[in-house]
Amino acid sequence: MKKRRGVCFITVFFSHKTRIKPPWRPRRRNTHPAPGPVEHLNPSATDLLEANQLILQELQPYNHGKVEETATLTNNVGIGEGAIIHGRTTIRGPVVIGEHCEIGPNTYIGSYTSIGDHVRIANTEIENSIIMEGAHIDCGRRIVDSLIGRNVKILGYEQNIPKGHRLILGDMATVTL
Repeated sequence: MKKRRGVCFITVFFSHKTRIKPPWRPRRRNTHPAPGPVEHLNPSATDLLEANQLILQELQPYNHGKVEETATLTNNVGIGEGAIIHGRTTIRGPVVIGEHCEIGPNTYIGSYTSIGDHVRIANTEIENSIIMEGAHIDCGRRIVDSLIGRNVKILGYEQNIPKGHRLILGDMATVTL
């Protein structure tokens, strides 16, 4: 029977009686100097959207993707490598679009929107929002002041038969239909 070296080392290490000494300096009991409840310290969606706005105000325009002729880009727009902006799309900056995204057709991306990598958006209006990596949005609606997580799919109910709302929601979610 062949013994593996890692298993023997762990067995020998923990078989000895060892005493773990306390650190040389005492721990701080209050790790955050701000008074008040802990809930106050967690960033809310509003805080994240405000931080996004502050960052995008300093955006310098760049284009590492492909923009079709009938697409309209105004103000500061950053387009990542491999991204495609299809025709009949309007993007009004400041907006940043990640790598390998597909935006349009029939799409409006409004100011202060950040779009992650590998996102597909069509037939939708989005403004003042953060869309995380891998999201797919094709709903024919207007989305504002939103945080959209990774690999989220937002589809219009007109595309589903039979018609109806199908929801998968996490804790503390708020939905307006």
